[in-house]
Amino acid sequence: MKIFIKDNRYKKIFNKILFLNTANYSMLLLALLVEYILHINGFWETSFKLIIIGIFFYSTYQALIHLYYTFWSFTLISFIYTINGITDSYHLANSQLLQIYSLSLISLCFETYLLSSPIYYPRIRWWVYDFRCRGDVVIKVKNLKDRWNDGLHPGRLTDLRRGAGCVVMFDYHSVMERLVVYAEAEYSEIKLQAEIVSVREYSFGRGYIYGVRFILEDYEDKRIYYDFLQYWKGIKRELDHIDNIYLSDNFDSTV
Repeated sequence: MKIFIKDNRYKKIFNKILFLNTANYSMLLLALLVEYILHINGFWETSFKLIIIGIFFYSTYQALIHLYYTFWSFTLISFIYTINGITDSYHLANSQLLQIYSLSLISLCFETYLLSSPIYYPRIRWWVYDFRCRGDVVIKVKNLKDRWNDGLHPGRLTDLRRGAGCVVMFDYHSVMERLVVYAEAEYSEIKLQAEIVSVREYSFGRGYIYGVRFILEDYEDKRIYYDFLQYWKGIKRELDHIDNIYLSDNFDSTV
């Protein structure tokens, strides 16, 4: 898998994310050192935890650089470890450790918030049993660079959050190119301009996954986006309900 991000704004945000990730594990290492100095942990236990934290830091960093989804598994374990550290510090009435683990948790929360965008990690609804109930919206896309070509490229909108979206197409478009996205809403067709910020390229035949930022320059654009977002959420709730019924019927038939 290859991924490309060239937008300076999102590169700066990504650098902040890398800093927060380093700060999180630095706090965990500092807490480990304090626990050893205060004789809370012995030498061998401290050494073992040091190795584990080092492995997790390296693995998380590599997952971030390539934006692998394994990052969320490592983050979940790190979150549980940090919460456990906060709980133990509270029971030990150790304010220093409590502050260190709290700072680690704050860094982790900010990091995950910044990453929770379709630009970096589009949501994959793997828990949906039937692919027809995934909530994808069929769209048509026009690349504004193709001034002499009126053709529309078919695609699917698979995620929509925080002014950004995930567009899946088999046609290749470069980062920083501007698109016009056409989609059927509840009562009419909507049209929104977007800019490609990231491109995920998997193996041949799986299509390109584009992280796009919607260009909302005036009130009308914001209104259209907000109305479409509510329509999108309504579709997801309805399809989730249908999928749950389908799963329940299949389960009952096998019992």
